[in-house]
Amino acid sequence: MSQTSGKSFWTTLPGIVTASAALLTAIAGLIAVLHGQKPPDTNQDSSTEKQLQAQVDRAFSEAGSVITATENLEATVLDSIWSPRANVPPDRAKRIAQERREIVESFDSTLVVWQKEREQIALRVTYLLGTPSNDPGDSWRRVQAAIDSYITCVKRCYLECEKHEVYGSCGCGAAKESAWVSLRSFAKTLAHTTLPNSPR
Repeated sequence: MSQTSGKSFWTTLPGIVTASAALLTAIAGLIAVLHGQKPPDTNQDSSTEKQLQAQVDRAFSEAGSVITATENLEATVLDSIWSPRANVPPDRAKRIAQERREIVESFDSTLVVWQKEREQIALRVTYLLGTPSNDPGDSWRRVQAAIDSYITCVKRCYLECEKHEVYGSCGCGAAKESAWVSLRSFAKTLAHTTLPNSPR
């Protein structure tokens, strides 16, 4: 038997490398256990980030669409040119009436989508980002409330205008500004929020 054959496996170079690797693995596992963390799952993190981005895009898209549709509806009560009784040539009156119908239809359809999507967005944002101490879904609900107040103000004004044929300011400027401010605040909330279990 040769001299090297009598050596223990753990004293050879391959044995030392194997032992070192095993020791490092054990230390890494111990650190993870002590800190109560699981090894990062990069695939899961990537999937969650994509879901979150989709929900954020959806939130801003729906909010922007309904605010714009409400602004367009409000514009039809600011000027008497939109009145069916406006003193304009017949061909122009026909175009104005058609445009007004399109604005009202667009508002109605956008409002239906908004009412359907708004709470779903809040729940998804809470699911993806909510923690016991911080829930961005609450910030989104403040956006909902501000936008709904603006919508209510303009709808009331529009109905009054239709009823009494009185055109002018709706007095909804503060409500509209509040809607945009709440949306910007929501954006800031997201900017300072990280995914659960992500490094902070």
